[in-house]
Amino acid sequence: GMRAILVAGSTGEAATLDPAERVDLVTAVRAAVPAGVPVLAGTGAPSARQAARLTTAALEAGADGVLALSPPGSADLERY
Repeated sequence: GMRAILVAGSTGEAATLDPAERVDLVTAVRAAVPAGVPVLAGTGAPSARQAARLTTAALEAGADGVLALSPPGSADLERY
């Protein structure tokens, strides 16, 4: 009955993880849940550059989608 799994959400463990740990977490969760259950990754970060990098890494690690908390000054995100 699961509709999706959220990994590294903004109100959970994400703030205590470095980027490599976030990738490892997404990879592990994707491997553990059935293919039909979407894995969503929280990719919010203090800067647009960090958020863009985390989003790319999460998708490459197997996330089906992301929840991106817009960082302050996120108008420059399109450059990255």
